[in-house]
Amino acid sequence: MQLAAARSTKAQAEGEAISSTSEFAAIAFIAAATGAGTDAVAHAAILTISSIPDVLAVLLLLAAGYSAPKAPAAPRPARKVKRRPARRPFSPKVVHAQP
Repeated sequence: MQLAAARSTKAQAEGEAISSTSEFAAIAFIAAATGAGTDAVAHAAILTISSIPDVLAVLLLLAAGYSAPKAPAAPRPARKVKRRPARRPFSPKVVHAQP
């Protein structure tokens, strides 16, 4: 009975160990590739992931306050004004009615 319980506990512990190592396989790979400790790599990964939103927020604030330098305005060509012909003075025609 105790042997079965011990085997069960051992199998459960091994299963948890396998699942926990698979979650951090990337951290273990980077630690092995760089020669650094797993804890140091994990702390660096957490620091990097947690600082990304801060950096993006600062960049957003900088972009919101940035305005592109204005280029000097190009001179506009003068508009040609059409002149109307001079008007003749108004002379009403008076029609005399005959009584």
